[in-house]
Parts: sequence; C-alpha cells; structure tokens
Amino acid sequence: MSAPVDYLARDFVLHVFAALCRSVAVKVGRRGLGRLLLGQLFILIVFGIPVNAIFGGMVWFGLHNFSGSPALQTLSAGAIVVGGSVLLLFYGSFGLDLVNRWWRLRADRRLRRAALRNLARIRYLQTHTESWSGTLKASLGTKLGLGLDGQRSRGVSRAEQPLGYPEIVRLFRVFASMTSAHARRQGGHVLIGIDELDKISSADQGERFLNEIKSIFGVPGVYFLITVSDDALTAFERRGIRLRDAFDSSLDEILRVELLSYQESRRMLYRRVIGLSEPYVALCHALSGGLARDLIRSARHVIRSATEHGKPDDFALIVRRLIRDDVRRKTGALSQIEAIRNDTALLHVLHRIKVGYYAEKELSDLLHDIRATPPKNQRKPDSEADLLRRELIAFLYLSMTLEDVFNEHLDEDRVRAAADDAHGQCLFDMLTSARSALGVNTELAWRLTSEARSAWGLDSWDGEAEWHGPFGVQPSPTPWQLRRRRFGTSDRRLGSVEWTVTRRSWMTALPDDSWLLSIRPQPARVTAEEYDALPEEIAKAIEIVDGYVVYCAAPTPDHQTAGRRLANLLERHARAAMSKGHECLTVNNDVDLRLRDVPLLNRRPDVSLYRCLDRERGERLRAEHALLVVEIVSPGSETQDTTDKLGEYAKAGIPHYWIVRIDGTGISAIERYRLDRAAMLYKHIGTLMKDEPGEAPVVSNPIPITLDWAELQF
Repeated sequence: MSAPVDYLARDFVLHVFAALCRSVAVKVGRRGLGRLLLGQLFILIVFGIPVNAIFGGMVWFGLHNFSGSPALQTLSAGAIVVGGSVLLLFYGSFGLDLVNRWWRLRADRRLRRAALRNLARIRYLQTHTESWSGTLKASLGTKLGLGLDGQRSRGVSRAEQPLGYPEIVRLFRVFASMTSAHARRQGGHVLIGIDELDKISSADQGERFLNEIKSIFGVPGVYFLITVSDDALTAFERRGIRLRDAFDSSLDEILRVELLSYQESRRMLYRRVIGLSEPYVALCHALSGGLARDLIRSARHVIRSATEHGKPDDFALIVRRLIRDDVRRKTGALSQIEAIRNDTALLHVLHRIKVGYYAEKELSDLLHDIRATPPKNQRKPDSEADLLRRELIAFLYLSMTLEDVFNEHLDEDRVRAAADDAHGQCLFDMLTSARSALGVNTELAWRLTSEARSAWGLDSWDGEAEWHGPFGVQPSPTPWQLRRRRFGTSDRRLGSVEWTVTRRSWMTALPDDSWLLSIRPQPARVTAEEYDALPEEIAKAIEIVDGYVVYCAAPTPDHQTAGRRLANLLERHARAAMSKGHECLTVNNDVDLRLRDVPLLNRRPDVSLYRCLDRERGERLRAEHALLVVEIVSPGSETQDTTDKLGEYAKAGIPHYWIVRIDGTGISAIERYRLDRAAMLYKHIGTLMKDEPGEAPVVSNPIPITLDWAELQF
C-alpha cells in the first residue's frame, strides 16, 4: 500500500487493518470440507491401492500359510509383521494427516471469519435492535359483562459508535497476532509494505506519521517494510538528532538501495532484453542515472528508436536521436516554467531548439549559445531562473559528453576497457554519477562530467570557464575567492615560486589606501613540484585548492587544545586496535594531506588517523592512506569545514569525516559522516553531543573508539 499525501493516523491504520483483513479473506480458509475430503480420497486411491496390494498381500500370504512347515511358518510370521506394520503406519499417518488438515481448515475458517467480521466492522456502522412483546388477556364473561384485559410490550435498540484510535490499534494488534500465529504454524510470516513515504509533503509530517502509526509495530512475526526515496531519507538525516530518534525508535533497520553499477545494469538488461549489444547496454546505463526503472525505460527507447527508423545497426545515429529527443523534451518543459518568462535571450534559444535550428548542429554550439546569453538579472545569481539556467547548462554538457563517448568508434573492446573498475569507478559509472547529480547540485554534475571527459581523453570545458564559472556568469568575488587570491600580491616569493602582478583599474568609492585594493588574482596555478619545494614554515601556513593558494589563519589556543585532546584520545584507541591485530596506524595534528596532484589539492586537517607510511621511501600522506579526518570548526572556517572540505574529502575517497564543534569548556559536539562509495558523497550517520545523558558513546568505525567527554575538556 502507498503512504498517504495527507492523512489522519486513525484513517491510515484503518486502511492498513482493512488491507490485512482483505488479504486474509482472499488467501485463507477458502477451501471447504468437501474439497478436503475429495483431496484425501484421491490420495487414498492413488497410494492406498498399491500399498494394499503389496503389503495386504503379504499379510494374506502369512495368514494362509501359517500352519505349514516351520520354515514356512517363520516366513509367514515375517510377512504378517512387515505387511501389518506398513499398513498400520500408512493408515495411521493418513488418519493423522486428515485430522491435522481438518484442524488447520477449522483454524483457517476461524481466521477468515474473524477477518470478514473485522472488515465489516471497519466498513459499516452496525445497528442491533432487540425487542420483546407479550400479551396477557383474560375474560370473565358474566351477564354483567365483567372482563380483565392486559398487554405488555418492550423494545431495545442499540447503535454501535465509531471506533476510537486506541481501540482500532488494539483490534489490529489482536488480529495481526492471530494472523501471525497462523502463518508461523505454516512456516511463514506476515509482511506489510508501506510504499512511497516521500509523498508526504514535509519532513515534519513524515516524523508525525511515524510517531503516530508506530503503535501498530512490534507485533511478533509481523514485519513492516517502509520504502522511502533517497531524497526523503537524506532530508530526514539532515534534520538532526530529533528526527533520527523518530526513525530509530520506529524502525529496526534502515537499508539504503544504492544506484545500480554498470555490472548490475548489465545483468538486469540481459535478463530482460534479448539481443542488446555491449555498447547499447552501456548507453542505457549512462542514460538511466543508476535507477532501475529508468534503465528499463532507456532500453525501451533504444529498441523503439531502432525499430521505428529501421536502422538497428547504426549505433551513432540511434544515440544521436535518443539524446536529441531527450534535449527537446527537457528544453520544451523548461520553456513553460514561469520563472524564465522574462529571460528573453534564453527563451529565444529554447525556441530555436523547438523549431529544429540545432538539429544539424553539434550540442557544443547549443551549449555555447546558452552560456553566451547574459542572465536577465546578474545581481541575483541564486534566483530560480538562474538555477534553472545552470541546470540546463549542466544537462547539455552531459548530453554533449554522451554523444562524444557513444559514437561509431565505440566497439565492444572499448566498452570492456571502459567498464574496468579495478582502479576506481569505471567510465560508465562516472557518467551515471553525473546524471544522478543533476538533481542534487548542478556544479557537481558539471565537475563529474568533466572528470568523465578527462578519463575518456576528451577536452573538458573547465579551463575555458576558469574565472567566469562553468555556467557563463562572471560572479562577484566571494570571501572564499578573495582568500584564494590573497597570496597573489606583488614582490612576494614563496620558495622558488615568484608571483608577478598586473595593475588592474577598479571603479570604487573605497579610500585609496584600503587593503581591498591590493587584492590581485593569482597568475598561475601551483604545481605539485612547486609546492614540494616550499619551505616548511610557508607550507604549514597555506593550503592549495585546485592549484590556488589559500591562507590558513593561526588557530586559537582553544582550537589547538581541542585538536591535541582529540588526537591523544584517537592515538590511545589506535594503539589498542593495533594490539588486537589491526594494521599499523598513525594519528597526527595539522599534517599535510595530498588529495589530488593535478590540479593540486592539498589540505591540512586538524586531526588525521591514517595507515602508517613507509618512512624509508619518504612516502607522502595521500587520501588512500587516510581512514578518518577531523576538522574543528572556527568562526572563520564554517563554510570550508561544512561544505568545501565535506565534498573534497568525499571525492578523494576518505572513508570517515568528523566535524567537531567547541565551546568555552571543550569539545561540545561531533558530527560523523561516512562515505557512500556509490555516489562518492558523505552520509550523515549521527551527531554526538556532550550533554547527552547516559554512558560515554562508543564508535565502531574506523576503529572502536569510546568518546570520554571528560578527556575532551579544556
């Protein structure tokens, strides 16, 4: 059954109750006594005749030859014992089976009557009328006409009131227990499925829904399977501890159904579709975004396109038609949205798509034209119209990539090479991740598409969009960008790196000596070789993001103390884990962590737990060594720690990330994230609070850790 969009708890429990009663009424107790006897008679005829002929004959032989010679008497006695035993066992088993089936039939019919009775009670308001009437009459006839006449009548009418919610819950639990006991006797269970919880309009209503119906949970042998979309589950998890408690108190276990990998999509299509070659399977997987229903739809569209146009062997033509049809559908829907009605330039491009202006052109031309059209209002980069424009640009960039990958040069050998995931995500899974990211974050989808293009040997458009953004809009400098550019001032030397600056004219009302006027863009990206040549005193004061220098302010004393206390606690538990057979582990503060070489991405987490490095070879700490990184939030690092680094560490593949918050007395909260390797994004798995009552919390991953809050105080 589906969860309601708008509901009352009483009505929904009645709906579940009625569905259970209907299921029992349909599946249980429909066989009558006549069918049971007919079935048993059939068994008796089929098996009884040969049993009687063989073993009954043995008994008859023994009885008629028992008075013969001693040898014949012995043989006859054996025949009587064996034949009689088998006959007794057969008819005894038959009788017991008949009695057992009769009792089960009675139980089935009793359960079915209870189901029909409850269903009638749910659906109808019953009226019971009780009446009694009587007449007493006597007559004494006399000449005077004397007589005695008496009559008495009584009527009672009772109307049953609608059931209250507690009574409905009690009746449901009683009937569910009866059904469960009946199913367990037959070796089964009762499973009730509630689908599409995400249709409930808000997270608050979702929480209230679970809290109000969880009173029907917990019936022995009755299992509830509740499905929610990935977006709904993510929204629930992001709302914090209170709603997670509602989930934890209502459900025994939460399982995430991940997006399909290429190999899983391949197996599904080969089970359902006959004749699809490897390139078509890879295309369907890339178009599906890892969703099973979209995978089947993509396969249907491929087959329909090949059938309608009569050229099933022209792979490139079919791919082009599929992608162009998808582009026309998306842009046609976009042109009807009210938010872009005032964006004349964009509407003009969308109209050109509709009339076929770009039918013979490349998608790169369409993408360039849309990026070249200026937004209606550049001062509101986060407006709905701008977000829709960005979504369209990211979608076209991915569509262009699909056309570039799935062309006439893609044979089965190249498909097998691209499907190799021995060194990480295969190319087709990278395209699927980009398609899935379109509904989450358009800039993330752009970056994932660029990575897929680079893996395939195609040119990405990131360099062209370096300062103007991937969406064709030149944004105002943000504080993050200002910090990134700060080291690009004149006459500053960083080791062997020399920065040169060109004076830029500024239209501003700021004083001439304002420090803001000294900000200059960094002229070139820092390479890994240049960074390695920096002196330690400079390297420990900066981080490198995509080749650009980011200045790291000196931490406060409280920040340093919190990092040292947490590192000491982690190191103690790391040594305990190693003593029990765990691989060699190291814990450090403010250590240089290489996330990527090109473009260079270097961070310095506040605390790191990682596998021991080979000191003799001078091995550098990289993302594949790290098991856990911790960032302590400071007033100036909120965005970096909770947004930028959250994405960077996940993309680098670090399994666990903690965000630590401090107050005046020490560490007050620890937000824990675990890597979802299918999406390469972090999943919030809980927040530990210092003020929570109870014993010290225990964390099992990446190693067993007992968080003693007393050790984490200043």
